[in-house]
Amino acid sequence: MNYTLCDNDKVYPYLIIDDFYNEEEEKKIWIEVELLFSLLKNEKAETGNMAVDDNGNKKGDARRIYLDTFYNREREQSSILTHYNKIVSDEVIDLYSSIVPSWVTFDCSNRDTSQISYYENGGHYGEHFDMYMHTCLIWFFREPKRFDGGDLFFTKNNQRVECKHNRMLLFPSYYFHEVKKLSIEEKFINQGLGRYCLTHFYSKV
Repeated sequence: MNYTLCDNDKVYPYLIIDDFYNEEEEKKIWIEVELLFSLLKNEKAETGNMAVDDNGNKKGDARRIYLDTFYNREREQSSILTHYNKIVSDEVIDLYSSIVPSWVTFDCSNRDTSQISYYENGGHYGEHFDMYMHTCLIWFFREPKRFDGGDLFFTKNNQRVECKHNRMLLFPSYYFHEVKKLSIEEKFINQGLGRYCLTHFYSKV
């Protein structure tokens, strides 16, 4: 894992870790992702509980599966839900705590929820924040990258985070952020060559 402590403006610090999952973990997760793609590519797939604008229109265009509901009591069948515990490892918490003042609410979180989203041509998610304490995003896509766009922007300080495969991004959920529109050539559409996002939200009850 290669980490970057992003605290240049001191106001909206966040943590990036590249090559987050090791080779063995990545292979297992890819097997699951490819199985889930058969559901994600369906035009009737869930767009989910997305943020809405003042007119009640969803701010985004992405298909998603809520993993906790999908696997219900059989979470051990999911490699995503098996390996994501390293997000709350001592190593990650030590890095996060060195730059994010609110890290203590991450360390004491006792509830999480997970989903996988898939963005293809035109996929995006307008400016929003998450209704949790901390948000973790992990991006997966097949290389070489077959799409343009899909980067994440923290909108209040105009910080861009490039979408890279197996990159983990961890930040307080109240940060306003958006996913820039993705474009992909027609010949690559509906083949699973877009942008997957493994999202984990952390909170306390």
